[in-house]
Amino acid sequence: MNDVQKELVTLGVDFKPQLDEIAEVIEQHQKVLQALEDDGRDLSIALVGVVKSGKSSLLNALLFDGEEVLPHAATPMTAALTYIRYAPKCRAEVEFFTEKEWEKMLEYAREYERIYADAEAELRKADADAERRGGGRRELTRGRVVKHSQGRLTKEYVAAKEIVDSVMKSGLDVSRYLKRNESDRVVVPAKSPTDLVGKMRDYVGKDGKFMPIVCATSIYLNDERLKGYEIVDTPGINDPVIFRGVRTSKSLGRVDVVVSVSMASQFFEEADRGLLCEVLPLEGIKNFLLVASQYDRAVGEVECEIDHELAPFERLVESALKVEEDLALYYTSEMGKIIDRTDNAGNNSVCWDKLKEAQPICVSALAYSISRHWDRLSVDEHAQLELLNKLIPGYSFSDAEVLRQFSKMSHVQERLERIKSDKLGIISEKKANAVAGFRMKLENLLNALRNQVAARISMLESNDVKSLKDKLKQQSSALRAGEATIRGIFEDFKSEAHDVFMDALHTIRSAKSSYGKTNVRTTLETKRYRHDNGSGFLWWRDLTGTRYEWRTRTVTTRYANTYDAVNTIESFLDVVRRELEETIRRTVNKKVLRERLADTLLELLEGFADTEPDLVLLKAQLQMAVSKVDVPDVKLEDEKYTRMITDAFQGEVKNSSVDRLQELQHEALACIMSDFLKQVSQNQHVIEQGLVKAGDEFTKQLTKELSAGTERDIDDLKDKEATLKRLKSYLLVIDKVFCGLQSVVM
Repeated sequence: MNDVQKELVTLGVDFKPQLDEIAEVIEQHQKVLQALEDDGRDLSIALVGVVKSGKSSLLNALLFDGEEVLPHAATPMTAALTYIRYAPKCRAEVEFFTEKEWEKMLEYAREYERIYADAEAELRKADADAERRGGGRRELTRGRVVKHSQGRLTKEYVAAKEIVDSVMKSGLDVSRYLKRNESDRVVVPAKSPTDLVGKMRDYVGKDGKFMPIVCATSIYLNDERLKGYEIVDTPGINDPVIFRGVRTSKSLGRVDVVVSVSMASQFFEEADRGLLCEVLPLEGIKNFLLVASQYDRAVGEVECEIDHELAPFERLVESALKVEEDLALYYTSEMGKIIDRTDNAGNNSVCWDKLKEAQPICVSALAYSISRHWDRLSVDEHAQLELLNKLIPGYSFSDAEVLRQFSKMSHVQERLERIKSDKLGIISEKKANAVAGFRMKLENLLNALRNQVAARISMLESNDVKSLKDKLKQQSSALRAGEATIRGIFEDFKSEAHDVFMDALHTIRSAKSSYGKTNVRTTLETKRYRHDNGSGFLWWRDLTGTRYEWRTRTVTTRYANTYDAVNTIESFLDVVRRELEETIRRTVNKKVLRERLADTLLELLEGFADTEPDLVLLKAQLQMAVSKVDVPDVKLEDEKYTRMITDAFQGEVKNSSVDRLQELQHEALACIMSDFLKQVSQNQHVIEQGLVKAGDEFTKQLTKELSAGTERDIDDLKDKEATLKRLKSYLLVIDKVFCGLQSVVM
């Protein structure tokens, strides 16, 4: 592998960005293989999934028999990558950003400030113009400026600005702590996991002193059950702090097993698709489990679709089967669509085949934990069992074994045990897959580089200075003539985005009515009471003892459960969140946008001599254009809505409190709907502004880049013979590397 790098270094500075990317791929490959060479190492299991997907609960069930070990000792309150391992003594190791990464963070923060200042200046000018025309003066608030610049302020810039501001506010001298070499770590010793939690607050706590500059943490626990495992808890490859996201992606290259955890009610969403379809095949990862967590909630949601003539236990079984079948069909359908539209899906076909054949495993870590603690349930577990007993009307879990079987945790445990027993075989296969994945990545990069070099040679051989200048003039004219057509593409996407958001509004408004009902139970009770008939004439009834008599009446009492209402709110919230995320995904199909732009541009520029150099440039410009269309996050906080109910009631309520509970449930639904409308409005604005901005800048930026490229080509033509000789030598080097690549491992 060192020979490959030495050969490529001879290409000089002409293609430095491409060579830097190749060098990074080679370096990462060497690290992965070095880690895989250690046959005595622990089985490395990575858990991936969004926040609240149930990763910690699943780990506790798998490794600690349902005991809550990890949430207290290992789960950071930041997006830092976390490794969990066994050690005789409890401790943690904290890794900060490198100096290079922090400099990039500062650069992104400065870019945020520049964009913000530009937006502020634009608004001041617009306000001044409006005031001159007789309009009223508007206050220039931060909210207005941020909203005006949303199409330009990417998530990376916003995250960097927040982190840098946090550091500045704390007064932390960052230069003292940044990582300077691979072994730089802060070691945090502790007497116990509980002790470790307190000591780690400065590093991973929400308001921790060092939290903004923490990139990764390693947690070591003195627990025998961790022996033989290394757990990698990932924050997600879509982390807005780009360095953490990159590290997460790289860390997956050396793990043996990936467990993708996604809530059954929100299964296989955008983040899950990114991991499974973009990272795993390239890293050669074939051992993965698709876990649909918290499936007990999904069972409760589909129960209404099951034949109520069946006995309660049979309805439970049928509901569970329906959830499994629905998820399997949905996953198979979505994965088929992804493979059909994925470029190079034939590469590493074994991984793609396994992805296509995979089936979700439904589990309930909650049910499993309760079954393991059946004889010693805590107060919280009693309340949770009460909720489980309301999944199917008329059915209650009265046996720990039935609850354990319902949890389906044994399915995951058996898969992991099989994987662990074949550790050496898995590592050997992983090594072969890593080499295959590395070759594929390197071949793709070398092919792209070879095409660029060949395109430069072709351009120089078939042009002179005059023809290049004429060509630039013609291309610029063609782009100006087609500017309205190009802008029209962005306008079409803007109009389509509007229609998709309107459909989402209609869908959620229709769905809301299904979640407004409160499950009310009514009881009739006959009560005996003493009735006063009055004293009568001259106290006759008092004298005769007939003044009082015993009568009976039927008393109606209405009952409702707070947790039922909370479950209803959470179910509606799941529907709203999923609909919004799916809507955003449909409105920003960047691949289709790139294809439409590419087709239009090639048609506009058709007939202009050598097209290959233009294609390379066009690809970069297309990528830059669509990157300006920011994909917003969905922000709906579960606790905000459920606390509207739990702050007022707990457990079972009756009579007048039932009416108030119903009112609170409707208020929570209305609040979710209100926030959903705001999210739709904000996200629609962000996407539409991004499309407008990209449409306005695309042609101008492309013309500018074409001009810069032509100037570079003219410089090359000044010493045409020497330039051609140098470029052709590059092709020989690339071909030599290709020939030697098949025998390369390290």
